[in-house]
Amino acid sequence: MKIDRIPRESHCRRRGAMRLDRAALLILSALAAPCSAGDEPKAAPAAGDDSAFQVIEMINQNEALSSEVNRLRGQLDEVLDAIKKSQERQTKFASDLDSRVGKVETEGKAQSRDTQTKVKALEDKVRELENSLVVLRQALSEANQATEEDPAQKAYGIAIKEYEAGDYAAAIRHLGAFAELFPGSALKPDAQYWLGDALWRQRDYAAAITAEEDLLTKYPESKKAPDAWLLIGKSHLALGDAESAQRSWQRLVENHPDSDPARKARELLKKLP
Repeated sequence: MKIDRIPRESHCRRRGAMRLDRAALLILSALAAPCSAGDEPKAAPAAGDDSAFQVIEMINQNEALSSEVNRLRGQLDEVLDAIKKSQERQTKFASDLDSRVGKVETEGKAQSRDTQTKVKALEDKVRELENSLVVLRQALSEANQATEEDPAQKAYGIAIKEYEAGDYAAAIRHLGAFAELFPGSALKPDAQYWLGDALWRQRDYAAAITAEEDLLTKYPESKKAPDAWLLIGKSHLALGDAESAQRSWQRLVENHPDSDPARKARELLKKLP
């Protein structure tokens, strides 16, 4: 397909028109030439034949050129239409691509923020555990150096000091680790009770109940048992379970009637609806 021939259309038409004009003049001259009556019919001059053939040839060439121009013009229209459709498809594709990229970027940012939050929470937890481990190691080191003092007693004393200072989070960490570090210590029941008490002060009532029930199951004869029953009832009441609180305090009064926690339980029972 040679589209570069299209601009020659007007030039070809001018040349064809000039040839037609010249051929027409030749034909008119031949027709206008006088003939004598006595002359015998003769064949047309060779020049006249050539002129007629030239006219016909030029007419045919002109029609061929016009046909070729029309054909090329049709092909050009097809090419332009194809280019237009291609541009429309590319524009639509670019728009869809921009939309998808924007969606991916938005989702990626949301996932990135969520991941960063989780990573920060884990980092804080690791840092907290590392600090707790440092304190425990220090306590054990000091306990080992002081031959006259029991290491379990030393670690227990550190945890109780944190509790008394109001640092309940640190006390919970150290009291929770006490049972694993000193499984055979006589201070284990006391450490278990203060663990539940610290959880209660942190308003983790469900965990406080679990800690105190574990004390009563493993050390039912502990001196901290009455306090454990009182704390269990208070935790149930904080959770909105007055019936469970009432049962806990009633068992406290029945099993330890002369204890100070039993006296407090009686007062609390009177206040229940």
